[in-house]
Amino acid sequence: MERLQSIEETRSGRHRRGSFARGVATLSDWFHQPFDYMWILTYQSTRSLHRVIKSVIGAGVLLYMVASITMLLSPQGPTGVVATTWVLLVLVLQFAVAWFWFFGPLPGRWGLIAFGLFADLGLASVLATYQPLAAVTGCALFAISGAYFTYFVSPRWLVAHLVFSITFIDAMAVRAYTSQAYDFATIVAGSVVILGAVAGVPLFAHLAWTIITRDARRAALDPLTGLYNRRGWDSALEELWSRGFDKRHTLAVFLIDIDKFKRVNDQFGHDVGDSVIRLLSRRLETLFGDYGIIARTGGEEFLAAVTGDISLVEGLIERIGDALYNGSDQVPVTASVGVAVLDAESDLWDVGVSIVVRAGRIADSMMYRAKDAGGDRVLTAAL
Repeated sequence: MERLQSIEETRSGRHRRGSFARGVATLSDWFHQPFDYMWILTYQSTRSLHRVIKSVIGAGVLLYMVASITMLLSPQGPTGVVATTWVLLVLVLQFAVAWFWFFGPLPGRWGLIAFGLFADLGLASVLATYQPLAAVTGCALFAISGAYFTYFVSPRWLVAHLVFSITFIDAMAVRAYTSQAYDFATIVAGSVVILGAVAGVPLFAHLAWTIITRDARRAALDPLTGLYNRRGWDSALEELWSRGFDKRHTLAVFLIDIDKFKRVNDQFGHDVGDSVIRLLSRRLETLFGDYGIIARTGGEEFLAAVTGDISLVEGLIERIGDALYNGSDQVPVTASVGVAVLDAESDLWDVGVSIVVRAGRIADSMMYRAKDAGGDRVLTAAL
């Protein structure tokens, strides 16, 4: 009986250690993984929310302004010329930032980071001019910037925000206590409530949000190549069409199918076949990645769509055959390529994103013609 109990305790201890190790690994993976700063711009499902998102963030800045203006009129607010002048300067900056959020475009990566830094540093610099207890109470506003850090910047910046805000709240609490104007219990109670509001939610919300968005992103990607799958391709088409329409570019849709790929699998095995697919996907990324989108839509079939001036499109059409074939490869392969081209001045641009879908069907037809003609060639059609 004692031996059985010992075995159970050993298993329980291993289980606890294993669970702890997995938890640490999850947090480490969350902290170090790259963050997609452009999700709000590129995800099709968020485009209708752009105005709402900007308005909510702008309203948050206005809330900061209201608090600053109110405290200017309070005996607990800033005192002295220097402190008052600084708060007025921050108010001017807040007004400019709020105006940008309401009426300007959505910022990119560094704009998002810069706003987060402004929110934290600006708030702290203003609170530091307040009387001690008012400063502690005002630290609750870090919850607003914490919500921003949760969704719009990387885990590293969120952790930096939490470290900064917690340190500042603690410093303001110590300042309030050393002023001897307030009792210890009141300061501790208020600080604990504010720390819970500021630090309790963002960390776990960001962790959950990261896992959800990572799974959503993976659902749009082909696991073998990392290119878009059909779902990801469909989601990316509107952005591609919109960019080409706005800039009056030429559109080209390529359908690429590896020639005699079944023989590769039969002769060399599926592992080698997978290596060939990955190699060609990297070459397609090198060729098209800066100009459009690429997807693996079948076993050995790829779709690519690009927009640009006519010379760029013609250059890509000329280079694609040589870009895919290399005689020194372990298993050299050729491809049949069909291309559909929509001129920049064509009225068909006004049809909308469905014109890209139509171009894909035409490219598919041209690919089969290339295949029937013996493969290893590129056939082009104009819409």
